[in-house]
Amino acid sequence: MYFMIAGWGHEDRQRAALMFFIYTLLGSLPLLLAILGLYLGSPDPTFDMRAWIANPPLEGAAAMWALIAMLITFAVKIPAIPLHTWLPAAHVQAPTVGSVILAGIMLKFGTYAGAVRPANDP
Repeated sequence: MYFMIAGWGHEDRQRAALMFFIYTLLGSLPLLLAILGLYLGSPDPTFDMRAWIANPPLEGAAAMWALIAMLITFAVKIPAIPLHTWLPAAHVQAPTVGSVILAGIMLKFGTYAGAVRPANDP
């Protein structure tokens, strides 16, 4: 998306592409750290989410910080106020196909990732 906005966007495309890149990078970093924390906190280091659900690797404050990190990431990806300032610039400056990809695919990550739950949950 960065290259699509920067390469084929409209007048202020460089600024919009950079803003998109920075928000995406800084917004994804907390998720990466939370997942690494879950991995390293597991007694048997694994990325298997079913194992994490069966035997939570983090407790107390560490679990709370992992949750907050994930919520920050999803708030940037949704995008929720006040972490949405990158979105208008990206949509306005992107070419039509870039705006469609952004709205139709990329913005769904935060919404659906925040709603995922185990299949056996009631």
